[in-house]
Amino acid sequence: MKHRRYFILFFLSLSCAFSCSEEQDSRFIAPVLRFESASYAIRSEEGGLDVSLQLNRPAEEAFTAQLNISSTLEEGFQYSVSSHSVAFAAGESEAVLHLSLVDDEIWVAEAHIDITVLPGVRYSVDPYDNSQTRVVISKYFEMPVLSFADPSEEIVTNPFLGETLHLTIRADQTVSKDLPYRLVFGDLVPGEDYLIDGKAVSEAVLPAGVTEAGFDLGIVKKDQCGFDRTIRLSLTTEKGKYIADAEAGSVEIRLCDPVVDLSKLWRTVALNGGTGYRWNQAIATPDGGWEGNSTVDMWVAAEGSNYVSSQRSIFTHPSFNCPATASPSHVLRLDELVPNLRYPSATTLIDYGQNDSYRSFQPCDSLFRFLPDSPDDLTKGSLVMPSPRVIFGYIGDYAAWGAEWKEDAKKTGGDMSLSTSSAILGKIFVTIERLEGRYDFFDMTQPIFLTVWLKSDDERLMQDVDFSKWDITEEDGLWKVKYKIWPR
Repeated sequence: MKHRRYFILFFLSLSCAFSCSEEQDSRFIAPVLRFESASYAIRSEEGGLDVSLQLNRPAEEAFTAQLNISSTLEEGFQYSVSSHSVAFAAGESEAVLHLSLVDDEIWVAEAHIDITVLPGVRYSVDPYDNSQTRVVISKYFEMPVLSFADPSEEIVTNPFLGETLHLTIRADQTVSKDLPYRLVFGDLVPGEDYLIDGKAVSEAVLPAGVTEAGFDLGIVKKDQCGFDRTIRLSLTTEKGKYIADAEAGSVEIRLCDPVVDLSKLWRTVALNGGTGYRWNQAIATPDGGWEGNSTVDMWVAAEGSNYVSSQRSIFTHPSFNCPATASPSHVLRLDELVPNLRYPSATTLIDYGQNDSYRSFQPCDSLFRFLPDSPDDLTKGSLVMPSPRVIFGYIGDYAAWGAEWKEDAKKTGGDMSLSTSSAILGKIFVTIERLEGRYDFFDMTQPIFLTVWLKSDDERLMQDVDFSKWDITEEDGLWKVKYKIWPR
């Protein structure tokens, strides 16, 4: 009986010890918090996902678990989460974190969101038991990648030419519908500096059903002697629509208007106190020769360092202290192409010149520009006019005017446009439509040849010209005249 009592006491004490140990463990060992799954997969067009977090046993008291969230997407723009924590009430063993996706903004090829449970006091984390999960996001379609067809091709153009460049854009897949894409051309402004397909915009369209198509980049004409700048034309990525290739998504375009060295043209200084340098000039004859060996004075024009114009010898007339003109002539000699208005006829071209047999057009009739073929070789190129040029000559009764022109010149300061004399009957206008020629400074033994096209609403232009003397022809309503000029 005594032994039986000892056995019962031993059993009760063992039971009590085990019960107390279990109660002590439940008080200090926190439940393990884990994700239901180590990974999730979802399509962006599905709009969202609930991520489940679970405890291995119900929470004995309420607590909040903090989460670390990182992603290849932009939070708040491409996706959002209900919180960066989850809350458990006493007795609960599961909580849900909701992710919301913005389908139109999911364009990253490798899109995912990583969520990690941060350690806490009221729960524990087992790094080997789903303490982190990854949500992998895919789209129903992949974004096309756009690039330039020839990104390494050297593109050089002179902005003075106002050229249109054709460029090709490629996609790595056929687009199912018209795909507008945007371009950025450095700091240049659409419409002011360039045009896309003839419009003042910065976008073009890749048509549906193709993998490549071109667009026209029109450089707005600028007259900037000495301008030389390389500018990058780049595709811009449009989220949800297309991706610009990181390497081939841009091209470089050099806009270069180099200054031509005209020093080889300036040899013999103009005489009689005139400005510029002396050149020879002649007009083509019907037999293939050249008529005359007139003298003109040439110099760099005020319009820029690549421009030249003929200069009349200018000096101050001693009688009335105003500018006066004397031979030599302008390089185009247009006053000779209206011979019925030359002295000594009563109605003639007139000015304030000292020589009453010399008359001229205003402003200078020979402004032209040297335009090199390449910025790498300035010795060869073209001669052009920037735009049609309108010049005029005053028509007057020189015989009736007589010596009064000197007094009139004093009143106007040599500016005939200010004259109120009745001897001035009007003006004759001539338009130089275009001018073409070539220059070669490498071979200075050859003259510069010019072809000029003229027109006038006044029938007196070419009316009495001796066509047997000069090779002047009519072409598409314009008078075509050929010249040659060369430094003396």
